Amino acid sequence: MKTIFIICMLIAFTYTELNAQCLPNDTIANQNTIGTGSLCGMVPCENMNFNDGDVATFYTTIACRKILSLTDSVDGINLGNVSVCENIDCMPTLFSGQPVLNRSFKITPTNNGKAYVSLYILQWDIDEFNTASFPTGPFLDPMLNLSIIQLDTTFNMGTPISSITYIPNSSITTNYDTMNTAWTISFPVDSFSNFFISTPANIFPTSISNYDADELIKLSPNPANNNLNLEMEAKGEYESYIEITDITGRIMKAVKLIIKKGLNSNNIDISALQSGSYLVSITTGSGSNFSQIIIKR
Repeated sequence: MKTIFIICMLIAFTYTELNAQCLPNDTIANQNTIGTGSLCGMVPCENMNFNDGDVATFYTTIACRKILSLTDSVDGINLGNVSVCENIDCMPTLFSGQPVLNRSFKITPTNNGKAYVSLYILQWDIDEFNTASFPTGPFLDPMLNLSIIQLDTTFNMGTPISSITYIPNSSITTNYDTMNTAWTISFPVDSFSNFFISTPANIFPTSISNYDADELIKLSPNPANNNLNLEMEAKGEYESYIEITDITGRIMKAVKLIIKKGLNSNNIDISALQSGSYLVSITTGSGSNFSQIIIKR
């Protein structure tokens, strides 16, 4: 009897340290359990300390609803104090006329390092996204075409230089909890910022990472039929590499071009591609990268 009492005391102590308000559960932040929908609004930020290799789930202080889970990779870097925040819009947000999921997340550690992130969303959130996408789509299916947009806080719409990381469906694993109608969206990262959920075609029409604005690049038309025109204003002569990938991250076409100093105009044949959305990635002579979503009719 004494042994059982001591164990119970230890369990109670561990629980009190985790959250003094309630026991953690499998429902997620701002989930309306009666209607299986999401209540819009800001979810108060939560903080936790991470040493190298630590694994933990962040819960709301009140009601102990899941926000996200985080695994600090064993890489010699302690993430330190990690703050997580979640915002739930009353409807899908529009970026450049395209919807992204109503739930977005912000993760801020003391130190950036490699980790594995799991976000929690509802089937209801996905249904709202698809309603906003109707009738043209593309419609979001977590098993097929869900993608993550990692958007740096320094990003300003309309500026030529931004920090956007596109995490394709091929790097994401999903799991569905039928009882709570909730999806777990898991993926690896090597840095932290803001995380948005969408489909590949719903990423910003032009997304540029480490791009030198002195090198003018333009892809047209978009949407395109059989041909895509690439215009580049180059500062010197170099080889440029173009890759076109589908929504799963597969390389569908690769092209090497010789770029000369000044204005270059090149035609890329995309007639063999099926109708859909593709990511065009271009490596320039300065070693910077340009990427843009195109739609093939």
